[in-house]
Amino acid sequence: MSPNIQAGININSSGTTASVAYQKGNRLWVASAGDSRVILCCKDKDKDQAWRVQALTIDHRPRRPSERARWVPLVPCLLATTLQHFTYQLSLHNAA
Repeated sequence: MSPNIQAGININSSGTTASVAYQKGNRLWVASAGDSRVILCCKDKDKDQAWRVQALTIDHRPRRPSERARWVPLVPCLLATTLQHFTYQLSLHNAA
């Protein structure tokens, strides 16, 4: 079995997402992270029994140009942080 497949889950394409919505009175706040989406469904006043759907968030997918533009500049910082963590863990292991 591939080391990237554990318990039947391919960890190369797995991740974490979250979506939340909070309503207080007539105000609504929404937030999402990852490739999850918050949508609002409302009855359409003009059409009897018809529903209208509106996306309130956008997916954070790397193939979306605006998302890629947001995280690509962060890659050097992410790599440096990962290297620092790895170096620290290695120093702890060697000190033991």
